[in-house]
Amino acid sequence: MKTSWLETKQLEDRIFRKDTGADALMMDVKLYLSEDLRQKLAAQKDAYGYIQAYGRKKLKTEIASVHHKLFHEEKHNNFRKRIRKIFSANNKI
Repeated sequence: MKTSWLETKQLEDRIFRKDTGADALMMDVKLYLSEDLRQKLAAQKDAYGYIQAYGRKKLKTEIASVHHKLFHEEKHNNFRKRIRKIFSANNKI
């Protein structure tokens, strides 16, 4: 199950909807005729899904870390007070 760079690019174009016109039609035909290519497309979609999920999880962890630092460490007390003042119920805009 060897995949060429060109084939990978074509699959990426399909996944990200970059293929148009004759290229899209040609890929439709190739996918219709080749079970192997359909499996590669599914595997590549799965890989991008895992990468995206990992990125989201990593970003969430980083945001939680920054939040913890800003709202729990003593050295950021002035920042915390200013933020709470901005978002307090008594602050009318």
